[in-house]
Amino acid sequence: MITISLSKLGNQELFTLGKRVSEILSAVDTEKMGIKLYADNFSLKFDAYKKSFEKLSVSAEQVAQKDALRDDYYIALRNTIRNFNYHPSTALKEKARKILGVLNKNGNQIYALNYKAESAALTSIISEIDKNWLTDVTEMGAHIWFNLLKPAQADFETTVSNFTAEKAENIKVTSATTARPEIEDAIRKLFTFLPLQYEMTQAPELSDLMGQLQVAADRF
Repeated sequence: MITISLSKLGNQELFTLGKRVSEILSAVDTEKMGIKLYADNFSLKFDAYKKSFEKLSVSAEQVAQKDALRDDYYIALRNTIRNFNYHPSTALKEKARKILGVLNKNGNQIYALNYKAESAALTSIISEIDKNWLTDVTEMGAHIWFNLLKPAQADFETTVSNFTAEKAENIKVTSATTARPEIEDAIRKLFTFLPLQYEMTQAPELSDLMGQLQVAADRF
């Protein structure tokens, strides 16, 4: 069962969740899985919510895009370093182990944290690598991703800062709110039906889909 309390999400958070769910569904064959009816209903309601939401502030989507970008660079950085676990050099293996320890201080999936927690984790990671591990990261060729992650993280923080309290308050009282009940209902129906369909079919692709959606939901 995919668990999330939609009523506790702000409009911006609900928009970001909907965007992630939409991206996940677009990558699978919903008809083959037997969930097309619920997926199409979600897509229809999310498109309507997105249109009303974007009339108010493009910053909300910009925040989601900047977050996705820093996620990609962090994952690439971590994967590059992790690959050195298989390197024949004992010294490089040990360096990789220590750097992964830095990356894992906040868990091995910090991209699944909420915005504030992920920002704190990335700020700490970037600072420690700059101070203690930059030479080793460069030796492993992971500096390419680190040098992309640093400005991406700074850009995300700037974008969030520009998403002012005034805009956030406006979102609470505008047309996005009137469209909210329908998108919440569509998400609940989708999240409720998926486990039932999996129970009937035991299809591994459904299990994987539910796992991806739970990761998206856990960010909130």
